[in-house]
Formats: sequence, structure tokens, C-alpha cells
Amino acid sequence: MKYFQLKEAQLAGLRNDLHMRDPRQKFDEIYVSATGRVNYDERKLNPDFVSIPPIVVSDTIKRLFKDYQADIEARAVYFNDIEQQKQFVYWWLELPTTSECLHEKTTYGARGEITELVIQAERVKMYHIFQIKHQNQYYWVINLAVAESLLRRGLSGFILEEVRSLMYNE
Repeated sequence: MKYFQLKEAQLAGLRNDLHMRDPRQKFDEIYVSATGRVNYDERKLNPDFVSIPPIVVSDTIKRLFKDYQADIEARAVYFNDIEQQKQFVYWWLELPTTSECLHEKTTYGARGEITELVIQAERVKMYHIFQIKHQNQYYWVINLAVAESLLRRGLSGFILEEVRSLMYNE
């Protein structure tokens, strides 16, 4: 199976900037929803995938992900522009998390960050969508079927980078 890392596209200056009201807030601390602010400019893009942190996604991506992986939890995040009386809803997703799937051929930078992600195929075959937590960083990974579904919808704000997937003994 082929896997892809879902990363934020570099859209500085081209998109509306979103800011969480409390950037230290954790997913478990949110009962129903969280809030943030945006200085809306109609000439700029509202992408479907934004890494603030946390990573937030549009309703289209949330619904697509839940179609493939029903156990994903979601909390609404309402971004408001008070002056223009605009509100945009994004979703903070809690994906299945693992760090047990990293293959020994994964490479790391000087500070221990992952520079090349390599996963063990047999440890993730039950997931269509998951995240790898390493040193307080989250790496979102999706399989080929999910990647194709995202691309067919013409969504914005992300790039897909193929992830090497090996068996344990390779």
C-alpha cells in the first residue's frame, strides 16, 4: 500500500491567516468547540488544510476522512472577524496516533526531528488515516485511496509527499 504525508502548502500572503484564541489549548480540553480570529480579506484564499497549530481542516476534508476512518473525533473551531461580521468553521481532528510504526530506516536531523519518514507497512495496514507523534510534532499520513479522493475534490492548502513504506525486515 502507498502512503502519503499530508503537509501544509506554503501560501504565505495568499491565504487568510487564522489564529487560535488559546494556542496552548489541547484537544481533550474542548467539549464541543473552540474559537479563533481571522482578519478576512476576500482577495485571499481560505484553504481546506491549515497548520496553525493545531492542524485544522475544512468541513469537506472532515467528512471525507470520517468516511474512510469512522473513529476520528472532531471539534469545531470557529474563526471570527468581528469587524466584517464573518465566521468560518474549521475542524480540529483527533486522528489515530502511533509512533510504533516508524521503520529503523527513518532518518533524523541534528535536533532529532524526522527528515525522511519511513513506516513499517504491517503496523499501519488497519488505518486509512493516522498521525505519527514524534517529539511533540505530528505527521499526518494517509493511504493512496484517501489521497486520490482529496485530489479529485480540488481542495487547497496542502501538498502530498510520498512516504516510504517497508516491511519490518526490509
